[in-house]
Amino acid sequence: MPLWGRRLLVALAIYAAAISCYLWSPYGDFFDDGVLIVLAPLVLGMILGAAARLPNWWPVGWAAFPAGAFLLFGLWGWLDILGIGFLPAPIMIAVPAAGYALVSWLASPGFAWPKVGAGVLALATIVPVFLNA
Repeated sequence: MPLWGRRLLVALAIYAAAISCYLWSPYGDFFDDGVLIVLAPLVLGMILGAAARLPNWWPVGWAAFPAGAFLLFGLWGWLDILGIGFLPAPIMIAVPAAGYALVSWLASPGFAWPKVGAGVLALATIVPVFLNA
């Protein structure tokens, strides 16, 4: 299987784990559910990244959590600026998987210029946080 396919399968497994944590969480409050929804899938992403033999799976696993949080805060800022309330839960829960996929793609070899563009776009997601401050 090509590298992009393995990366996609790991991201889909992270998304499936986040959805299952959201649906069947043993906790009742927002903070504990959020920690479970974000941390459990990313630990699973590290394990599956190693099993799928993705390049740089160890630093990708560690960087995926801050990247997911970075994307989530940026998404909340854009939703606030655009006047949109909250997105449906399945879309918001996809953020940890998107953070893992983005970091995994940025850490893989080759295609330097598209990665620079994706990095700039990822940095642009956080602009609304500074605009609302």
